[in-house]
Amino acid sequence: LTDEEIERLVRDKMDADVWGIELKEEQIKKAPAWGLKVNCWTVNEKENGEKFASWGIDFITSNILE
Repeated sequence: LTDEEIERLVRDKMDADVWGIELKEEQIKKAPAWGLKVNCWTVNEKENGEKFASWGIDFITSNILE
């Protein structure tokens, strides 16, 4: 999520769906200020899910149901 991509999402009234391994904490921290919701996919490791949750991610897509 570059600043340019965030601006485009806001302009087009869209939210973000980002591959989990590409996420950066500073990107997630910026999203609420822009009014964006962010989903990350595919997060199958519990540690990564917990890390993203602590950053304030809105949604997590996973193949693991536990």
